[in-house]
Amino acid sequence: MSAHESRCAIVTGAGRGIGRAISLALAAADIPVVLVARTGRELHETADAIGDAGGRAIPVTADVRDRAAVEGAVARAVEEFGPPTLLVNNAGTAEAVGRLWDVEPDAVQSDIETNILGTYLATRAVLPSMLAGGHGRIVNITSSVAGRPSPGTAAYAAAKAALVSLTRSLAAETAGTGIVVIALEPGFVRTALVEKLIAAGAVDPDTKNELGAELAAETVARIAAGKADGLSGRVIHVLDDLDALSSDR
Repeated sequence: MSAHESRCAIVTGAGRGIGRAISLALAAADIPVVLVARTGRELHETADAIGDAGGRAIPVTADVRDRAAVEGAVARAVEEFGPPTLLVNNAGTAEAVGRLWDVEPDAVQSDIETNILGTYLATRAVLPSMLAGGHGRIVNITSSVAGRPSPGTAAYAAAKAALVSLTRSLAAETAGTGIVVIALEPGFVRTALVEKLIAAGAVDPDTKNELGAELAAETVARIAAGKADGLSGRVIHVLDDLDALSSDR
């Protein structure tokens, strides 16, 4: 593995859906993965699947909103595999479903804290070693609702829009340091979260534009291999041509 490729990855929300697919793809690329999520059973299932395929992974049960838990997960990564060179901030919630004036404040707070505070805490925990090593990649999983009206999921949409802004600002702050920060839009993937929103009537169940989690996984694996290093601060869709985007820079 070259010095320009990721040597250890942390994936949040890794127990299922897009996070699980990304973790499997990274492990298949011979990148050790630290799997982080709140549900231990799903994490162990993902870790077992990676192990059965010959990859390396450790599950760490942690809530990304908990600073001590996040810092503990990063410490475990360093202990097992060395300093992480790739962070995928995938953990997200959409608890506040309904008209903004009808949803409970606690649900709105949960969505903002998981999507934004969780991303901040994980990023803050890995950046010192990335900066010291002069190399690191951070991928923030966003959503199409970050750039359009999203009636019924306003808090989630606002959090994802803030995630895009955080990505751009952090990319500017880390310019010239060897750190790459990218927001990745996975498209319409029928994850458990999306199925919940469909059931609540907040998302159109039309599947004509449905994509698989594997596309996000393949894109993250390419980012891990350095194929998007010239695109820091950008929002990338899984259907984008990374080579074409890079050549346009």
